[in-house]
Amino acid sequence: MDGDQGFACDVDSVLKELQARDAGTVYTDVASTKARILAEAEQAGCDMATYVPGHPMAGRELSGPAAACADLFVNRPWALCPHPVTLPGAVRVVAHVVAICGGLPKVLPPEIHDRIVAQVSHVPHLVSAALAARFATPDENVLSLAGRGLRDTTRIASGAPTLWRDILEHNADQVATVLEDVVRDLAEAARALRSSGRAGISRVTDLLTRGNRGRRHIAERVA
Repeated sequence: MDGDQGFACDVDSVLKELQARDAGTVYTDVASTKARILAEAEQAGCDMATYVPGHPMAGRELSGPAAACADLFVNRPWALCPHPVTLPGAVRVVAHVVAICGGLPKVLPPEIHDRIVAQVSHVPHLVSAALAARFATPDENVLSLAGRGLRDTTRIASGAPTLWRDILEHNADQVATVLEDVVRDLAEAARALRSSGRAGISRVTDLLTRGNRGRRHIAERVA
């Protein structure tokens, strides 16, 4: 799932239990959302000074040990979203661990993290799933003409539904906001295609042009 393989609904309870046993001196996680988990950990009475919430922005649409690869985190961003009371030393320790894994630590507020991952990961997964869902009942006649374009745009739809359900539920408001923007563009394109004249086609061309520009920006920044 491209940046979102890690998630756990009970980070707060596991963290509290580990801290109660003095299992370590610094703690982190790899969950896919941050703001709600951070708030739940604070409410549960966890020691926020030694907890550095993390999220490696690397992953695959597959899961399980067989899907592992040694260079998964190499040169990939790894978000760190500490609480205001988190000790700077704790952040440095986790950043060092990230570097050992080959990742690139990036410190940012949890709310900003969740807004960004809604754009770059969560909504893309939903859009991919919505497209792939058109083929939930296979039509061999249709699929006989399918090519790499369809395969590539639906690849991440292979992610585990229950895992993604939890991720989306934890970031629901941010995801809904971005999704509404995408739906607005698609609905406008549908209306334009059903209208007559060059004005409608011009609106579709505008979307395609903005898509070209966005794709260039993505290609320039994402390996």
